[in-house]
Amino acid sequence: ASSAWPGPGAMELSKCVGIGAVDGFLLQPRKEVDDRGYGYIQSQHFKGDLIFLLLKSPVLADIPDETDYQRNDRVAFEVVSAGKGDYEAVNVVLLPKDQAGEAASL
Repeated sequence: ASSAWPGPGAMELSKCVGIGAVDGFLLQPRKEVDDRGYGYIQSQHFKGDLIFLLLKSPVLADIPDETDYQRNDRVAFEVVSAGKGDYEAVNVVLLPKDQAGEAASL
């Protein structure tokens, strides 16, 4: 199963900039992200890990304390250039568990 990851349509991160919401999954649980102020995301749409900063994802940063998230929870986000050939995810939001496959239609 892991041979299909990333998917055959995986793009370079530069091609994900400006295309709107992309879906993927978190690589760390909330406690790690909260402690560090950042985390990483993977997606079938691109190769490698993409960093996100809580400062640039206010919806994720402001979720209630009782709402926990874990590694592999699905998210939607936008990819932006961070300069010098680097990229980051911004506006990261948790996807409802039953609509994980619907991120592209947000």
